[in-house]
Amino acid sequence: MTARHESWVSTWKEKSRLPEEKLSRWAWRKVKNGIEVGRRQRQQAEVLVTIVAKRGRGREDLSPRELRVAAFACAKLAAAGHDFDFKVEATDGVVYAYVAVRTLLPVHQQPGLKLVAA
Repeated sequence: MTARHESWVSTWKEKSRLPEEKLSRWAWRKVKNGIEVGRRQRQQAEVLVTIVAKRGRGREDLSPRELRVAAFACAKLAAAGHDFDFKVEATDGVVYAYVAVRTLLPVHQQPGLKLVAA
């Protein structure tokens, strides 16, 4: 396991002790912070934010609670109008769930885009 993966796993292990409601809010704040950092400091086209990381081999190693926490953050992203993908990957004995956010500004805040009613 790499140092980066170890960091993800230890953070999740510490935070996963929180009640589900607080854990979900923490995950959403983490995603929002990742978007903000990517938008303001790095000027990235896409931001990857790891929500859940634990030792395992695949998606089946994630508990229903962990998937609900990730789903909460995804629902908030969708409601805010961000274009994103939710992915679960496993490498080096670590399974992690993350979002790849492609639109760092919500759709309604992007310059030059007009929303057209169908």
